[in-house]
Amino acid sequence: MDAQHAGPVTLTVRADTTRPSSDVFAKLYDVDPAGPAYMITQCQAHIAAPDPHDEVTIDLGHTGYRLAPGHLNRAWLRPG
Repeated sequence: MDAQHAGPVTLTVRADTTRPSSDVFAKLYDVDPAGPAYMITQCQAHIAAPDPHDEVTIDLGHTGYRLAPGHLNRAWLRPG
């Protein structure tokens, strides 16, 4: 069965850094069981004064996307 994504995409994480603020790069992928991964959406967010006890929600915009049967989502997150 296909899975459909329609509407806003967010990623909620806890972040900590030794700097007063940080940029975060996030991507959402469609992962084919055969191995390849296809990017669905991405964003860059600025986190001011991150606290490791607080959740941070990163907005990756809106999307309309259909995952084929057997495909999975992968979230990719990298500090900047």
